[in-house]
Amino acid sequence: MTTLQKQKRPDTRRISLAAVLAASAALISISGLSVPFPLMPFLRFDAAEIPDALAFLLLGPSGGLAVTTIHWLMLNLSASFDPVIGPTMKFMAVFATMLGMYIGSLFVSSNFSSRRNYSYLLVWGTILRFIIMIPVTFVLYYIIFPSTYLSFASQALRAIGIDVTGALAIAIIVTLITGLFNIIHAIITITGSWIIYRGVQKSGALNYSLNWIGGQMKMQYSSKEIDGRDSEKPA
Repeated sequence: MTTLQKQKRPDTRRISLAAVLAASAALISISGLSVPFPLMPFLRFDAAEIPDALAFLLLGPSGGLAVTTIHWLMLNLSASFDPVIGPTMKFMAVFATMLGMYIGSLFVSSNFSSRRNYSYLLVWGTILRFIIMIPVTFVLYYIIFPSTYLSFASQALRAIGIDVTGALAIAIIVTLITGLFNIIHAIITITGSWIIYRGVQKSGALNYSLNWIGGQMKMQYSSKEIDGRDSEKPA
């Protein structure tokens, strides 16, 4: 194998893996593999987010964003109700989760336990998803499409025994319930992707180019080692 071929091979594997994960997310979405949120049945826990988050762990932010974008496109093509808005809200929720996971990745280290590294990704991913999606949800219901979504939301609230009047009150309650949904969904998405990642990692099937989060762990560990040596040097 030539040097040029060796240089191209990791990119080919990354592209192939991204394609597989994007196809998996699309197939899961099309198959309807989801569970309704009891408080708001039109909100659904979607297993298709797991390939998106797994792409982030294996391929990094660029790979995760690419797979999520393809997932968004497929949702728009297959949506029978509420095209564009629904898929875009899903895209923003997943993007917010990945942004939090990226912040969490700044704290991971190969010197830490798997549970500790997972907890950094979980906590930051969940917090960022909740913080970002709260104002986005409120703006959608109360400012952008109140005539479309508020009446629908009011009916959904009455179905669970919450009867409120006033557009602002309805928008606030639905936003808070959706916030709870996003917290639970982030936990499911990050936990599911981490379990799969750890299983593949233990099998030895990953190399450096397909293990972005593993590279982050090693990099943070090396950086801390260097800082530790520098602090031990006499002034």
